[in-house]
Amino acid sequence: MRQVAWIICMRRFNLRLSTEISDLAMSFFLKTSKQRLQILTSQT
Repeated sequence: MRQVAWIICMRRFNLRLSTEISDLAMSFFLKTSKQRLQILTSQT
């Protein structure tokens, strides 16, 4: 019984971790793409 609860807790933790990582990756990607756009527009 305790093992099942542990597995559920780990799954929830992994889910939260993966969502946080994806959010971080998205914000980082958006920041870099904005910087690239600014560089491209300033060059022309």
